[in-house]
Amino acid sequence: MAIFIVTTSDDQDGSDDSLSLREAIIKANTRKGKDTIIFSPHLINSTINLKNEGLTITDSLKIIGLPGLTVNGKHLLASDSDTDNIFTIENTTKKPLDVRINFLTVANAPANGLSVVGDHNYVAVRGSIFNGNKNGIAINANDNTVKVIGTEFNQQESNGFTVEKDDNYVTVSGSTFNGNTDALELDGDDNIVKVIGSEFNKQEEDGLELDGTGNKVRVIDSKFLYSGEVGIEFDGDENNVILTNVTISENDGGGILFDANRDPEEIEVSERNTLKIFSSTIKNNEGGGIGINGDKNTVEVVDSEIIGNMAILVGGSGGGGGISNAGMDNTVEVKGSKIADNITNGDGGGIFNGVDGTLSVISSEITRNIAQDGGGIFNGVDGTLNVISSEITRNIPNDIVDLSPIS
Repeated sequence: MAIFIVTTSDDQDGSDDSLSLREAIIKANTRKGKDTIIFSPHLINSTINLKNEGLTITDSLKIIGLPGLTVNGKHLLASDSDTDNIFTIENTTKKPLDVRINFLTVANAPANGLSVVGDHNYVAVRGSIFNGNKNGIAINANDNTVKVIGTEFNQQESNGFTVEKDDNYVTVSGSTFNGNTDALELDGDDNIVKVIGSEFNKQEEDGLELDGTGNKVRVIDSKFLYSGEVGIEFDGDENNVILTNVTISENDGGGILFDANRDPEEIEVSERNTLKIFSSTIKNNEGGGIGINGDKNTVEVVDSEIIGNMAILVGGSGGGGGISNAGMDNTVEVKGSKIADNITNGDGGGIFNGVDGTLSVISSEITRNIAQDGGGIFNGVDGTLNVISSEITRNIPNDIVDLSPIS
């Protein structure tokens, strides 16, 4: 193992006796084994302006930055290739790499601040900041383990963190996502993602978006706040998501949405997803608390609160200020929870249960919700409603409207 000390902020390649970051990475790539790159203390608060192309890491490497040290990709050529990335991790020999990047600011890449393009690698990012890149981190390969700890993702043009490929294992811990278009997007399939103790604030669109199939996501002790669209959105199929002690609040397009486009020319419906919510709070979202517009999804809400959400309909039917089960063949169970002070100009201030939907309310309280009809619960003609040991009171204009002869 060798230690390389970067002594200049210039982006150079062998032009003098000083050592640039580019030169240090080239030297580390040519050596077998895990090397370390550190920086001379005089580079605190300095900026390394990359020229022409980004930095490619092809061997195991640890980079330990400094406070305020920025690697800037503003001057990279925008050519829609890996040269647009600030850091690209690629195991050209197919041997798994161990790459760790600590305490760096990575900014203004035309493509990705950090891109993983090889399979079977271990990548860890700690205490770093991604500012103003197209994407902060992008996983463009399969079967990688990526851990992000104590890192900020601020104002990426597209995604803070995107997983484009399959079978990756991702952990995001103690991190913040601020003002990105989407914070965390899963486009690939069969990935395992854990989010622990992290905050998602003021994204232009969604906090977490699931576009792929078969992903497993666990979110613990985290917050999704003030998104321009939705806190968490399901666009794909067969994803499994568990939320524990999560707050989803003040999002403009709703707290959680299972999306559906039923236009005959472009039908896209989220199907067969599973969502379990434990000890969480969904409150004060416009567009409703939970909107289930897709089909054959299963939602379980346990020991949680859905409070103060508002769903305003513009034409059409439906409602559901707290929960809207408006798709087809969805199953919703609410257990030991409180649904209160939600509002809709449609039906079902607390819960709307629609086409062939199955709704079970067990040991729960539904109160002070307001709707056109069915202030507490509105169960449609084709819906199945089971209410067990629950208190449904003080809703306006009434507590339960049940139109189904089979409930």
